[in-house]
Amino acid sequence: MNAEELYSMVHELFVDAHTSAGAARLRALVDSEWPRVKEREANAEDAEVCRLAMLAAAHVQDYGAVRLWRARALARFAAIGWVEGTASIIMGEAFMELARVNDDYSRGRTLNLIQPSSVALGVLGELERFTVGQGSGFQLGPSSPSQAVLKRLYHEKRGFLLLLGGAYHEAGASYDRAYDAAGTHQRGQVKVRLGRFLVDYLAADNSDARGRIAQQTDLLRQEALGASSLDVAETAAANVQVMRRGGSELLPYEIL
Repeated sequence: MNAEELYSMVHELFVDAHTSAGAARLRALVDSEWPRVKEREANAEDAEVCRLAMLAAAHVQDYGAVRLWRARALARFAAIGWVEGTASIIMGEAFMELARVNDDYSRGRTLNLIQPSSVALGVLGELERFTVGQGSGFQLGPSSPSQAVLKRLYHEKRGFLLLLGGAYHEAGASYDRAYDAAGTHQRGQVKVRLGRFLVDYLAADNSDARGRIAQQTDLLRQEALGASSLDVAETAAANVQVMRRGGSELLPYEIL
C-alpha cells in the first residue's frame, strides 16, 4: 500500500494500541509494510507511522522495538524538515533517562515509587525553542506533532516531571499552560486536566479536598470514555479508587 493508505490504517489501529492485542495488530501491519516504507523516499505519512509504531511498542514495554522505530521516525522527520516531529523524538530521550534512573521501573510505576530526574527535565527543556516561531507547517491529524501539539506535550510532560520532584506549584502552572495549548483537542484537554488533578491531590492537605479531587477525576474519566480515550479512562478509574481511600500509589497518565 502507499504511504497515505498505510498512515490511515495505522492511525485507526492506534486507538487500541494501549492493549496487547491492539499493539500486536498495529505492529504486525507496520512490520509487514516496512520493506516498502524502507524503499520509499522519506515523507510525512511514513514518519508518523514510525512514530506511532514506536509508541505502540512502548505501550507493551518492548524497548528494543521502541528504539528501532524511534530511529526510523527520527530519520524521516529530519529528512523532510519536520522539526516538531524531530523534537517529539528528543522528548522520548527524556523519558528514556527517567526509565534509566528508575531501573526500568523495577520498583513499580506509581508516583510514590518513581524517582525524579533533573537530567530528564533538562533534556525536555531543550524542546521549548520548538514551541515558538513559525514552525514547519506539518500536520497530518489532531495528534500528529504540529507546533501546537508539541507545545501542549512540552508543558504537559514538564508538569509531570516537576510533579515527580514535588514542585507542585511549578507543576500546576505547567499543566495550566498545557491546557491553554490544547485548544479544542478533546483527548489533550482531558489528559492535561487529569494530570493537573494529580498535582492538586498530592498538594492537598486534608481529606475533604482529596475527596473532591477524586470526584472531579471520576467525572473526567467519563469524559475520557466519550473522547475514545480508553487508556486514559482506565488509568483515571484506578486513580479514583486510590484517591477515595487517601492513598499515594497513583498511576501517571504518561507512557513510561
